[in-house]
Amino acid sequence: TTGDPVVWGSDAAVWFVMVKDAKGRFASNPLWGDGWGWALFKADAPAKNVAVSYAADCMGCHVPAAKTDRVFIQGYPTLTQH
Repeated sequence: TTGDPVVWGSDAAVWFVMVKDAKGRFASNPLWGDGWGWALFKADAPAKNVAVSYAADCMGCHVPAAKTDRVFIQGYPTLTQH
């Protein structure tokens, strides 16, 4: 899912992974920033992270989700329940 409206595909071409890092433990790693670790894996080569820099490869899509900690919560109703 990217942005609004949420779009559901039938077959995954890529897997996007975010790992929360509230302590900023990996500040020198270009795949960690804004409180997250970022990764992108292609379905035809799932063992290799193809993202090189979260700022260049990930943030462009996640700017609209800045108010929700860069997470598109529209696709995950459980995240909006308190």
